[in-house]
Amino acid sequence: MTELGTVLDGKYEILKKVGQGGMSIVYLAMDNRLNKQWAVKEIKNDGSKSTATLLKGLEREANILKDVDHPVLPRIVDIINENGTIYVVMDFVEGRPLSDVLKAEGAQPQEKVIEWGRALASALDYLHSMNPPIIYRDMKPSNVMLKPDGSVKLIDFGTAKEYIVENNADTTALGTRGYAAPEQFGDAQGHGIYNTDARTDIYNLGATLYHLVTGKNPCEPPYEIKPIRQWNPMLSSGFERIIQTCCQPSPEDRYQSCSELLYALDHYNELDDAYKAKAKHKIAAFSVVAGLSILSACCAVIGGVKKGQLKDLDYNNKVNEARDAVDEGDYNKAFECYKAAVDIDPTASDAYIGYMETYAYYYTEDDGNTSANTETAAEKGIRLALKNKDEIKDDVKFKIAMLYYDEVKDYSAAKKYFNMVDESKDFPDQAKQAKYYAAICDSKINKSASFDTNKENIFAFQDYNSDNIDDTNPDKYTNYLNIAYIYLGEISNDPELANRIEVLMDEAMKNLDDNAEVLNSQFPADRGVKYYNGQYSGVMYSVYTELAENADDAGQQLHYYNSAANSAALYLNSLDIEGENATETSKKAYSEYSVNEAETYIKMAENSGDDSYYDEAERIYGNAETTLGTDDNAAVVYVSHLSYLVDRYSNKFGSDSASWNASATRAVRKVYENGNKVPALANGLKQGWQSLSNDLTVKSIVNGSSRSTSE
Repeated sequence: MTELGTVLDGKYEILKKVGQGGMSIVYLAMDNRLNKQWAVKEIKNDGSKSTATLLKGLEREANILKDVDHPVLPRIVDIINENGTIYVVMDFVEGRPLSDVLKAEGAQPQEKVIEWGRALASALDYLHSMNPPIIYRDMKPSNVMLKPDGSVKLIDFGTAKEYIVENNADTTALGTRGYAAPEQFGDAQGHGIYNTDARTDIYNLGATLYHLVTGKNPCEPPYEIKPIRQWNPMLSSGFERIIQTCCQPSPEDRYQSCSELLYALDHYNELDDAYKAKAKHKIAAFSVVAGLSILSACCAVIGGVKKGQLKDLDYNNKVNEARDAVDEGDYNKAFECYKAAVDIDPTASDAYIGYMETYAYYYTEDDGNTSANTETAAEKGIRLALKNKDEIKDDVKFKIAMLYYDEVKDYSAAKKYFNMVDESKDFPDQAKQAKYYAAICDSKINKSASFDTNKENIFAFQDYNSDNIDDTNPDKYTNYLNIAYIYLGEISNDPELANRIEVLMDEAMKNLDDNAEVLNSQFPADRGVKYYNGQYSGVMYSVYTELAENADDAGQQLHYYNSAANSAALYLNSLDIEGENATETSKKAYSEYSVNEAETYIKMAENSGDDSYYDEAERIYGNAETTLGTDDNAAVVYVSHLSYLVDRYSNKFGSDSASWNASATRAVRKVYENGNKVPALANGLKQGWQSLSNDLTVKSIVNGSSRSTSE
């Protein structure tokens, strides 16, 4: 942070800090030569990839704004590099972001929003008319400043770009999910990146106006832009039509220029249902016959033009209805809606992928009819796509392959579908990943194949995943996990893989954290950022445990065990195991990792002689037993807990419980009695519990035949 009073380049005196972002700080500065205030944005160049990206954005911002002359657009007047720190000097815009206004006041008056919309559309129209045109790409309330006089100013041009007509394919996906147009992030799963143009800015502005006039953030549930009068029936139906037109999924269906949008905003009341009805009534009074003839002809023309659009609308409505049903836990309704969408358009991918993900990640047999066969939920979900195998696209084939790989563990079937994903311009990422996964499946099918024969392919896949797949693409985070699992399976034979896993997981967690907002809107609800953070922590628990068990030095071993315990704790924090919605899978994982964490502390106590680690183990056992109650998943916790107590106190006091102190016998009796309240233990379904129950020491304690010594 630059000290207040510092003078940059001999003229800009830093007066105070006025804002801070993830990688930059903004100051108010005084130009002592011109006696004028400026804003100064400071970015430290630490050599990181993220800073390099930001600096490129600033360079782009400076090149764009140095030539602008529009009341809604700021100017950049200077860029200074001092000892690796970059300072950007620009107009100081007094006021507050519209995002802060929304937080404080909620939805804004319609007339104000339309006025702001006109100003912003005018600024975008100015940018689009430059040579070459400038596409802003990140319109949202936080990038619009409301000045004290009530006017607005657009800020932050770090994601803008020059639009070259001859080469209109973007190389990076930039923007803010929720406000961003579909073409900024590829298809519904984030696969592929398509071209952006002036119509992209029109979508962004429409989403921004929607947020401002409704107070409903499109970045938050239900992650969609509904007709504004569903939130407030008093709003203009004409303004509603304008926002809906701006936010059409296909650029072809939006306003084609900001000039068109400006005209619509200037005449929004003429689009109102009441205005149109009044006008129609006047026309009808003048000439009923002529009016009906014209109306009939227009309907015929519009009907022909819009037929395909109506089909798309019906399809999207069904898909959205299915997603809403998933959010509400009504999975059978979701399946019906997804199937209805497939009936409307069997070539579109969203319904197939949603159907498969709902089966794989949410559905249990309790949600529908039970079946005697051993088909997994994922396989049931795959069926719908396979019925239409001649219609499905490569992104659906890739999803089928990944489900066979990750969920079913059928590597032969996975390989078959990975090999069906063709190299094409539509799904280049999936095609490349499919080649790597097909080779991995080969090695898993061929049990005799050594890791060394496939190692270079795995390393190449890791590099490709890190360097070529966008950080906002969910596939990247699945790949991190699958690559780590492959290394984990070989770590005992190749200890060097431990370092590779650690670097890989650090990268995965950092990217996950940096892109959390965008990713959470793309991941299935139960497989979000929290889930992946937990899975990565679970991998690191296994790595640190392996390193600890093979450590030569006692201090190093204790360090690794401590890291393993911390990783287990992070995994536990990622699980939702309380309430009615807790799944069996989550509860099972919670009991398993509670035991892992507790037993790690027990090893630390045994190896170091520090009994405080035993206290930690007791705390973890107690938390798990309280959380799980009498659920059968608590059985493994009680078996581990009782086994630990018997071993610890037998080693300390001997096998004759009569020589134990009272607190030791009390602890054993309490765990035994509480454990027997768990049906799986009470009914003798856990062999380990049966063996402990028959242990002579335990028997003497629970039967009261032991005579413990005093504390």
